[in-house]
Amino acid sequence: MLKKKKSPKTLRYKQKSISQKKRILRGISLFVATVLIIIFFLGDHGVYQLIKINMERKKTQNLIAELRLEKEKLEKEKYNLENNDDYLKRLAREKHGMVLPGEKMFKVIEKKPDN
Repeated sequence: MLKKKKSPKTLRYKQKSISQKKRILRGISLFVATVLIIIFFLGDHGVYQLIKINMERKKTQNLIAELRLEKEKLEKEKYNLENNDDYLKRLAREKHGMVLPGEKMFKVIEKKPDN
């Protein structure tokens, strides 16, 4: 059997087709990598969403801490109102202007400075 010598045309054709295949493969790889990067950063479970969720979580934790402090303060107020007569008397005098029998109430009126 005689082997045919490859003509320069067929060699060039193979070289062109190989380089075209490589170029197409590079293009597809670049496209896929770009899509994956976009999904990684901007997708539903991407970095941007994680940062956003962590910021929201911190705000919620701060709110919970503030509400716990307010709850403790209100529970202390409730306890004082139910069990502490001196506190009740002081509160009645300060907020409602109440006096005991035989006492007189004085209101201090401050003068506004003339401008």
